Amino acid sequence: MGCRGIKREDKGEEENKGKIINTLYPTPHAPHPTPHTPRPTPYTPRPTPYTPHPTP
Repeated sequence: MGCRGIKREDKGEEENKGKIINTLYPTPHAPHPTPHTPRPTPYTPRPTPYTPHPTP
């Protein structure tokens, strides 16, 4: 996050604001459990039924 150009005083205030906000509602970028968890693929690639015959 770009807090490079923020002045010292402002940064302190920002931190306080952040703390207050965090008590009210959880951090927006807190890792939530992903609703679409990747489940094991139902399709399992099976060995190719076609085996190349030796050329006659």
